[in-house]
Order: sequence, then C-alpha cells, then structure tokens
Amino acid sequence: PAFASPSVLSTVSVAVADATAKLGAGTNESYTLSIPADATAASVTAATPYGALHALTTLSQLVDRDAVAGSGLRIAGLPVVIDDAPRYEHRGLLMDSARHYLNISTIMRTIDGLAQNKLNVLHWHITDAESFPLEVPGFPALAGSGAYTPLLVYNADDVAAVVAHAAARGVRVIPELDTPGHSYAWGLGYDNLTASCPTYRYVSNINNIPLDPTAEWTWTVLQAIVQQLAQQFPDDVVHAGGDEVVTECWELDPDIAAWMRNKGWTDYTQLLGYHVTRLGGMIAAQGKTVVQWIEVFDAGVKGLAKDTVFQVWKGKDELYSVVEAGYRAILSDSDAWYLNCGMNPGCAYSSWQTCYSNEPTPPGTVTPAQEKLVIGGEAALWSEFTNDGNVDQQLWPRLSAVAERLWSPRDVANVTAAEPRLAYHSCRMQARGGLDSGPIAPGFCDVRVF
Repeated sequence: PAFASPSVLSTVSVAVADATAKLGAGTNESYTLSIPADATAASVTAATPYGALHALTTLSQLVDRDAVAGSGLRIAGLPVVIDDAPRYEHRGLLMDSARHYLNISTIMRTIDGLAQNKLNVLHWHITDAESFPLEVPGFPALAGSGAYTPLLVYNADDVAAVVAHAAARGVRVIPELDTPGHSYAWGLGYDNLTASCPTYRYVSNINNIPLDPTAEWTWTVLQAIVQQLAQQFPDDVVHAGGDEVVTECWELDPDIAAWMRNKGWTDYTQLLGYHVTRLGGMIAAQGKTVVQWIEVFDAGVKGLAKDTVFQVWKGKDELYSVVEAGYRAILSDSDAWYLNCGMNPGCAYSSWQTCYSNEPTPPGTVTPAQEKLVIGGEAALWSEFTNDGNVDQQLWPRLSAVAERLWSPRDVANVTAAEPRLAYHSCRMQARGGLDSGPIAPGFCDVRVF
C-alpha cells in the first residue's frame, strides 16, 4: 500500500524454518517482524507457518489511515522490530452448538475473529443433553432423532469445511464428546444408550440423564463415534467431557444396579471411573490426548493416563490442585471467562476488565515447574441463551481481553493502558472482519481510520 510519506512498502518477505510443521499442541508460534525506517520493505521470520500468520496479523494491525495527512496509509513509530511469542500454547474458545444450533457461517466468522486475536483453539462442544446434531452414518438415529430437527445437523462436509477454514487461519478444532453425563439426546435416537430412571426425583432435568456404561451396546456406539472424530478432526486432542455427572439416575436403574453388585462395587464413582478410563483408552488408541472436565479429577478417578489434561471451570484453587498432582491444565474460570454469564440465570456478567485481569497463576500460587503444566485457557460461550443472532455481542470485545491475557506476559496487565488498545481493536474488527464487536468505553469508531 502507498503511504502518506514518499515511501512505499512494496515487499514483505517471509522466511519459515519449518514449512511443513503440523498445527497442534505445542506448535511454535513465535515470530520476528522487522520494518526499517524508510518502510520500503518488511521481513518476517518464523519457526512455522503459524508464527508467520501471527506476524502478518501484527503487520496488518500496524497499518492504519494517516489521520494527519487526511489520506493514505501509514505505520507509526518506525523503525519497528517485534520479537513475539505467546505465553501459553493453548488459547481458545469453547462454542456450544447443542443448546442452540449454530450455523456454519457463524462458526466460521467466529474462527476469523479468533485468528484476528491470535487465539488458536476452537473447542467445539458439539453435543449435549438438549441435542445431538452430529451426523454419525453408522447410527443415523443419533442425529435423526437427537437433533432438534433433521435439518439442524452437521454432516461430514460441514465438519471438513470448519476444520479447513480454521487450519488456514492457524486455529485448531478440538471436538468434545461430552459423556457420560449430559446425554439425554443420545437416548432420543437409541433409548437403550441412556440410563432408565423414571422414578428419579429430578428426571425432568435432562442434563442429569447419563449414558449407560454397563451396556456393551453403548461401547459399540462410542467406538464408532471416537473413530469418526479421529478421522474428521486432525488435531491430536479429543475432549471426553466428564462434567456434572449425577449418579442418582444410575442408582435407580435396576440393570445398572445389578451390574454394580456383580462387580462388587458400591460407590458409583467407580462406575464413573470405569467409563472415563475405558473411553480414554479408546481415544488414546486413535493416537489422541484426552481432555477431561475437572469433575473427573475431583472424583479421584484412578488409572488415568498421565498425559490427561484437565479443564478447570470451578476456580483457580482447583487449577493449582491439578498441577500439584502433576497433570496439565486449561483454565476456564467461570467467574471470569464464561462469556454467556449475564444472559444465563445463575451467574454474573464479567466485564472486559474482569476478563483481562483474570491472571491464571498470580505470583506465589504455584512453583515454576507447576506453572509449566498450565498450558493455557479458554473462554466459554454456553448457548442456552445464545444463537446466531447474538454470538458476536456476547463474545466481542471481551474475548479480545482474554486473548491478550493468554498471549502477553503476566506483567502486561494494566487495565488503564489496555483500554484504548482494546477499544481501537474492537473498531478494527468491525471494519475489517465484519464482527459485531461492541464498545468498551464511551467513544466512537471512525470508519475512515480502518
């Protein structure tokens, strides 16, 4: 582009050390961006293509309209040399497409936003108690009866399109198979997949209806789904759920109770452990690492693979307990990074300042070795009160604040200094990416600038 000064940035050279590097856990995303004082050329060096993508994103953010000259473009503060790398390897967003079906266009637009904010993980919470919208060819009734309607499903082409769109932008897609709880919709397609507990006092709360891990038929279906996810999602991680399992429904199912007696088991957390470890073995057999929600850790399940990762939503004390036990952890603190809160009853809205200030490991909380086990964090957008019409308003610009917290060093934490930067970026996302990112303070977006 031509600049207000006589100089013209005519060349951007990009040098990547490993052009074949795989996008996945631990991928090197560092880069160096250099622009000389005359701004005639820019150079990017990076270890992988994904670091180079981040460098080009940074370059695009350095370019803006020349408000002084009134026309043209400029890069201020030349010369520029930026050596940059993320603090955490896992920087993501959980999107829930089960409570409300989300159109592929909405998911792809959100991926565009992730890339603009150097976030690198879309955690796709595809199924839940309310619906099972993923097409499983070998078991057509799962989506045929478990989705809200047969029209609101994700087929293989949809999944491939999302994965390809994300990969081109340096974003991993991690699928979640939320089991054994939150599984009511599975039983709409095949009623013998879920526990039968008609006398359960809270049977109307479908979130409390679990799969039946004692039936081999359940494992036939799970095996098919695990194999499908391994083929459709190239990432080396699969999220196996494990949250909010209410055991009372298991206790009231006479067949499950008889199975427990035959095993000599009296504690239904043993059944949870049986499910978690057997499913984890299936996932590991596909060459994938397992992520579990924190409830599995809290239940004291034995026999978990040591490379299991726990996602912590209950608070930082739980995070510290996980890493003290030698496991890796992802923080999704519901008090700060559940972006649906304020729309959902029962949890309070988090301001962008709260999102920004949510430091995963304040000084003195963990040892240096334990801190290395905190691999990152995710904001979450649960969709009980979220659909295509309000996704952007709930995500942006608060997710930008989360993104900076996960990318930047701990000492980059001044809210006052961050405010103009995030306000400007919110306007930039509106103008460049078509994202409906709201304001964070009084002011306006001058569309001529972006």
